[in-house]
Amino acid sequence: MAIQTTEIKEYKKMQETSEVKKKLKSILSKVFNDRQTACVFLYFGVEGLPTEEINNILEKVSFEWKDVSQNMGDLARKIQLQEDINVYFEQLNELEQIIKKKEEWVKSVPFAECPPQSLPGLQDSCQRELTDLLGLGPKMETVRCSCSVLRSQLSGPDFVQRDFDIFLAHFHSVQRDLENCRQQLDDELKSQRGHAYLGALKNLKEVLSDAEDKAQISLNMLNDFTEVEKALQEAKALDEILENQKPTLFKLAEDTRAMEKNVAPDVGQMCKQDFDDVQGKWNRQKMKISKDLQFLEEITPKLRTFEVNPETIRS
Repeated sequence: MAIQTTEIKEYKKMQETSEVKKKLKSILSKVFNDRQTACVFLYFGVEGLPTEEINNILEKVSFEWKDVSQNMGDLARKIQLQEDINVYFEQLNELEQIIKKKEEWVKSVPFAECPPQSLPGLQDSCQRELTDLLGLGPKMETVRCSCSVLRSQLSGPDFVQRDFDIFLAHFHSVQRDLENCRQQLDDELKSQRGHAYLGALKNLKEVLSDAEDKAQISLNMLNDFTEVEKALQEAKALDEILENQKPTLFKLAEDTRAMEKNVAPDVGQMCKQDFDDVQGKWNRQKMKISKDLQFLEEITPKLRTFEVNPETIRS
């Protein structure tokens, strides 16, 4: 019989069902027509036949119809199950493709070749990739429910659960890779900021030490009246140098507060102590230079007048 050749022998991850459905529809139509024809023949051909023989014929037709109906019902259920499996794997494959792209991204992160200025942007990208991945949660729950429904059916194939488990393991693996990548970028940025912080602190110390030495030299030469005006210009230059360090000083103050929150207490305390020393040195030098400037600006006109006319002092 045609129903015996129209069958789904085994379930697959993706299997076309349109041809089987087409054949089943054709068989249903043919069986229905045959049954109608048999009933008509039986109706018009019963005259002269014994009642027992008629009952036997009716029972046989009824039995065969029930058998065919059951077979067709089984086939229809198999077709529906295969179509549900198809939808399930379409959803699973869609999620798998997204995860593969995340995996390719994290594998392509150029940690070794990445210039320092690119790290913040790379860190933001990594966070976006991780957020997108975790955002797949609702879709994954839908697929998990589909998996449970398929597995609950007696004829549900084992590969449905197996492939979901493989997918889930892959998801968690990529999630860990992205989290490790983010942590590595965080550590690299902290290290970079630490180096930049120490470098800026060292440079400011050197600038202040140099300014302090120059201030001493300038004032030591004041016994020579011809050098007073030069000392005034040098004092103005030193004052400008100190003023120019204000942005660096403010930035270091912010960085010091941030480092105190993000590093070990002993390291934070050491950074704060170093910064306080530098800030104190800047304040002392600024105060000294301001006093020197005021003093030099007061005496320079008088000394210039004395140079031009020494008798002015006597008068």
